[in-house]
Amino acid sequence: MLSTMPRSLPGRRQNRPLAILVATTVLLAIVGSVWSAVVLVQGTDEDTRRANAAPIGQSVNTSFGRVSIDYVSHVAGLSDEDMGGAMPGMQGMVHADSEAVIAYVTFTNNARRPVAVWPEQFHLITDTSDTTLPGSGSPLGTGDVQPGSALQTSYRFVIPRDEAHLWLEYRDPGTGSGMRFALGTAQQAPADGQGGHTH
Repeated sequence: MLSTMPRSLPGRRQNRPLAILVATTVLLAIVGSVWSAVVLVQGTDEDTRRANAAPIGQSVNTSFGRVSIDYVSHVAGLSDEDMGGAMPGMQGMVHADSEAVIAYVTFTNNARRPVAVWPEQFHLITDTSDTTLPGSGSPLGTGDVQPGSALQTSYRFVIPRDEAHLWLEYRDPGTGSGMRFALGTAQQAPADGQGGHTH
């Protein structure tokens, strides 16, 4: 008596390419996820972050709404003649070889909760120093921005007058991520050490 064997082998052969395709797709997805995680951990390189910095007047989306740098003032330091015998170590005094950079900032809170604002969220970055500079705020520069409202305030940084390119980094309290604003360049120090006032 002749017995008939099941004819399932051809079907298995036909399913093999499909199984390979599915396995390849899953592998690519895993590789893509790992690569995305590596990029997220390492972050964008510094040159790219500086090139993509928002210009003055452009608002940037945040976890709570928007932040914008409305305008920037550059106030040159005082010469010995300007100081008129004032104590050189007076708090807040800026000498002729330095300047005060004042950034005027608007926070817009579109969230349903207050957003804390304080000067330590901002750091000034230059291309002539590896050290970031924390800012000091105006009397209205700290506190909370209430839901559905906006707060306008200013932050002050004292830097050398060395014509460095300047960026301001804001650290979003909701996500911890940093965002950059381009502030132009620092002033050139006068050769004779005399100060001045430039806006």
